[in-house]
Amino acid sequence: MLFRSDSDPPPLPPDTPDFLYVGDSVTDPGPGGNNNGQVDSGETFLLEVELRNTTDTAAQDVDFLLISSDPAVLEITEVGHPTTSPAMTTDTVIFEVRLGSVTTARIIAFSFSLTASSGGPWAESLGVHVSTPCPEFEVGKTGRRRG
Repeated sequence: MLFRSDSDPPPLPPDTPDFLYVGDSVTDPGPGGNNNGQVDSGETFLLEVELRNTTDTAAQDVDFLLISSDPAVLEITEVGHPTTSPAMTTDTVIFEVRLGSVTTARIIAFSFSLTASSGGPWAESLGVHVSTPCPEFEVGKTGRRRG
């Protein structure tokens, strides 16, 4: 069933869970990251996505998927998630993302989806800012020519 974006979505069937995207966060612990709280070129980082089951119905056989078409994303591995989402609870799903080299700082787009035996899919788009290494400078070098 289709509905216009400026109208209300159709009501959910009874006993169907519904999810609300709460937020996401990244960490870059070692050994794949440098633990500076930023996602840097060539790092492996953890992406945590929080979702809230907003209904009085539990979701069973929950499965999550994170994808990106960005060529800098080399591998995405799901680290952990609940298989059941009780009614009116917030759940965290953790993905490990391995990046290749990124030559310019940018936002990398990801698509996140959730399915359950009792409904879905639910989908969300999110972006992660990736930094590039700063050039190294030698102290005392000005770059001026003497002549």
